[in-house]
Amino acid sequence: MTRELVEKSRKENGCIDYSINRSTVDDCVYAFIEIWENEDVLAPHRNSEHFKRLVPQINELCEDVGTTHRYIQL
Repeated sequence: MTRELVEKSRKENGCIDYSINRSTVDDCVYAFIEIWENEDVLAPHRNSEHFKRLVPQINELCEDVGTTHRYIQL
């Protein structure tokens, strides 16, 4: 399920990189790192079929969905 999310998201317009990373300290902690061209390409990504289908499934597997942090590249 996470592999499908990564593979399909990487093919989307404006996606520079999309990866899932596991903590080296705690095997239960993951970070989704996404790099997009700009904010405008995020709405189509969040409305894509695979995002709407897979993200809720992934969240069901988590004890804590966690926090989202957004950054801009300098």
